[in-house]
Amino acid sequence: MNPESRVVSFALRTLRGPGSHFVAMLVALLSSGCGPFEDPSEGAAASASGCFPTEGPTVRWIVGASAGGGFDIYSRLLEPFYETAIGAEIVIENRAGAGGRMAARTIRDADPDGRTIGLVSAFSLFVWELSGSGSGLHPTGDFTVLGQVSPSHPVWLTSAESGYRSVYDLIEHSTSEPILAGVTSIGSTDFVSVSVAAALLGLDVAYLPGYPGSRETSMDLIRGEFDLLGVTFESILDRIESGDVIPVLQIADRPISNHPELAEVPLLGGADGLAAQVARQRGEDVERAVEVAGAVSNLFSMGRLVVGPKGLDPELSACLSDGLATAARDPGFVSAASATRREPEFADAATVMVDLERIEDELSWLAPILDRHAELLRTGASSR
Repeated sequence: MNPESRVVSFALRTLRGPGSHFVAMLVALLSSGCGPFEDPSEGAAASASGCFPTEGPTVRWIVGASAGGGFDIYSRLLEPFYETAIGAEIVIENRAGAGGRMAARTIRDADPDGRTIGLVSAFSLFVWELSGSGSGLHPTGDFTVLGQVSPSHPVWLTSAESGYRSVYDLIEHSTSEPILAGVTSIGSTDFVSVSVAAALLGLDVAYLPGYPGSRETSMDLIRGEFDLLGVTFESILDRIESGDVIPVLQIADRPISNHPELAEVPLLGGADGLAAQVARQRGEDVERAVEVAGAVSNLFSMGRLVVGPKGLDPELSACLSDGLATAARDPGFVSAASATRREPEFADAATVMVDLERIEDELSWLAPILDRHAELLRTGASSR
């Protein structure tokens, strides 16, 4: 079965979105110029023998999330195209737990032979390092970076039934009592996006922890178990369009999408962003607010990284990286991802390394905020 046909099979077996998404995926694949009845070898990056000296090797692809989430969907959409590019069978292993650290440790501790790689969250690894957890999971110090599949673009959400219609409603309400935010772990999108933005906006916030993933948090937000959730835009788009949840803030310094649902939703960062506006109103350091908002936006921009263990042979690492570039840029993969409402943005290993070093220099601005809010998460106290 060629890559495009396998992607269609995966979509029909595992995706749970509206039925129109299935049709969109099929149409996208058939019209992409790399359809399921064409020769998939055209445009493949790796040589005929692939990246490994023996024929038919198996590569473990570790995913630090349960099946059905964004990391898992990206992995399974990319799998057949990457197999073709590197000349190896890929077996995906879901290792959810400890905020992605279990999967990251599996990759870090594997033999550096290219047979174990996976998809990790760069910002989560940085945040765990900042938290002083002693995780030993530094994005560059403990792994070989092969490339980036996509960035993360978080938004703040409220339930349509909550009565909050804007971030200004949340700010106003927090003057009398804390806003309750649902979170999964310290290294998660929900915790980082809420903690940093809440600090910049002077929002009194408390946390409801213990959720295993974004599916569970989004359902409990809709049910009214808490007031606020930070989650990636693409992962919650169906709920936004159905009217179940309302986006109230973009955790970015530029629009994260041209989707009409975000047309009136303010940005956190930038010279005219909400963080700068609040700092001006309060007579605080506007430049500092812009820097901190920019740092968290840049941190999320690293998104999903494909990595292997430290110490990969340079030639093997280059072959795996080149194969990833070919797979991630394949029209079939791009069309399939688009059909599932995802927008992959590939970056090669060299580009990612430069960005990671730049972001690491900015983390000192975020560390005090994350430390304080991690303590609030542990104690159940509010930020005011």
